[in-house]
Amino acid sequence: MKLSLLLAAALSMALGLPSLGAGLASVRGLETNRVTLQSAEFSSRTNNENKDKDTGVYVYVYTRDGGTLLAQIENADNSDKDATEYNNGSDHTIKLTVLSPGSTRDACAGFKVKVKSKANGNDKWQFNARVTLYFNDGTNLSKGKDGIELNSRGSNFVEDNF
Repeated sequence: MKLSLLLAAALSMALGLPSLGAGLASVRGLETNRVTLQSAEFSSRTNNENKDKDTGVYVYVYTRDGGTLLAQIENADNSDKDATEYNNGSDHTIKLTVLSPGSTRDACAGFKVKVKSKANGNDKWQFNARVTLYFNDGTNLSKGKDGIELNSRGSNFVEDNF
């Protein structure tokens, strides 16, 4: 294999054709320089109705067609600690678990978000939400929605999509 590549390179040089090695390097560069999903986060700003400390936050991020689950978190910030209550006017960020780290930026474009909550009893949470996907080249994609209200009654799941 190596001998045939050397012969092909020598022949291309003799004929004045572009270097085969340069072509291989650019193909290799495409493989290693793909822009892929590295991390994701969910951010919220609580409006007029707080999230109780024992209400879980669930976030699912899908590709545009809904066929691939890119990232998620389940039952986040649900505890008996005061730090997990989202008071009115407060900002919170939750790191999502990336489930499809090899997904390209193009595959993530137009992503969809499902956000859910489940109260321990009853809880109405009003907030603005944003999900940001971060890629290995330093770029990001972001999508948000304002004025979401999740009103969980009797420990049932409630959801919104954006």
